Amino acid sequence: MLDLEVIQRLENRDRSVICDGFPNTTVLGSYDAFHQVVLANSIRSDDWTLASQGDNPDAFRKVCGVIFHELTHWLDHTSTLWGQSQLVSQFNAINARFSNDEGEFWRIAQYYNDARRLRLRDYYHHTSKAAQLPWDGKVWKYTSTLGVEYGADGRPREDRPILFARFSRNDGTYMCRVPLALPALLEVSAVNAELELISLIAGMAKTEERDRLFDAVSKEPLHRIYDGQLAEYSAAAHCLAKVQGLKEVYRAYSLASAISTLCLNLPDELFDLIKVPSELRDTKGRMEQLVRSRNRGAAFLLISWHGNRNAHKDNRQETVSWVHDAVTAAGLPGLEDIRGRTLAGMESLWGSVIEGPEKTRVDSLLEVGRHNFKCRGLLGTDESLQSMISENSRAILPPVVLGDYQVLCFPGKKAEEPDELQHWLSRAIGGGYEKVLKEFVNACCY
Repeated sequence: MLDLEVIQRLENRDRSVICDGFPNTTVLGSYDAFHQVVLANSIRSDDWTLASQGDNPDAFRKVCGVIFHELTHWLDHTSTLWGQSQLVSQFNAINARFSNDEGEFWRIAQYYNDARRLRLRDYYHHTSKAAQLPWDGKVWKYTSTLGVEYGADGRPREDRPILFARFSRNDGTYMCRVPLALPALLEVSAVNAELELISLIAGMAKTEERDRLFDAVSKEPLHRIYDGQLAEYSAAAHCLAKVQGLKEVYRAYSLASAISTLCLNLPDELFDLIKVPSELRDTKGRMEQLVRSRNRGAAFLLISWHGNRNAHKDNRQETVSWVHDAVTAAGLPGLEDIRGRTLAGMESLWGSVIEGPEKTRVDSLLEVGRHNFKCRGLLGTDESLQSMISENSRAILPPVVLGDYQVLCFPGKKAEEPDELQHWLSRAIGGGYEKVLKEFVNACCY
């Protein structure tokens, strides 16, 4: 059991101090990216004991749905090229400040500015009253639109375009608009991890229970994908379904998750190779500017658009083949080539970590992340989470903090022991790492 005071301070901290890019809109669970902690707030140790016995599919679905969602966030943060670059940026900022090396303080401002732009401010998310209405059972209308950010001086920045996902009801009534940006890519993979529980549940259920369970679980994703309050969680799946003409929810999430993970692993130097079709260009060249700025939401849309619209299969091998063809059609090299570049990028990041009090922690996170990248693969499809939590998996997973402050550890090698997590949280929270970084940023004049 972790120290109660530390965990309560973690749960009650002001997340607006430093935005981490991971949406947390429910109290079921959350991923704290700054502290690299998986929290399953709604799950108690008794719930896990019941679910893990293997004879209660409903309990298993409830408990593992929350845990799988948040574990996927941790994996995307620690074992993708994008995620590792965020870790290096954060810990270089911490090491610079707490080593009191003023020549390196620029890293603090860089980290804060980059972190703040991961999840665009609420101003760019818009929801109408229609989005609050219950789903009417009819398919939504989806369109991709382009806009721009505003600068610190209040003027439009044409060098900072935004790709939006715009949703309307079937009758054309506008509902909401969310950026098709990094948080949308993170969420589509996390939701897909929940949906992949379906096959496990079917295998666990007795014959007479299967019809009831399949009926329940088949309706759940429909209500989730058509919830206007959670549009950011489904935006990438809607985008893929639109450009590919897909109608099957599970297939849309599965493919969207694979492409999203690929985009998180895409090295910067490859963005310039992505082809922008005339159908997705506007007169102001905003889509091309998104590509030049290494926007991963734009990469997702473009790779999805280049995919073969007549070759959608359900198994892993066909998914990899389909994504490979989409990637090469978009002008990028094949998946094996990208994988090699991604690993090289991770090695380069490891060498860019500066000295400081938390260098050991970030080095450990990067090492675990590279190991898990080799387990998950470039698309995150090589090993499912169901397999990763098993005793025979090679994957290295973190402890999960449950709602009663007990710590859940999975079989196999651990990313860190509970006492190591306790020491890290005591240093980071007790030392006010976030607050101290923000104080320096506020002292900077632009």
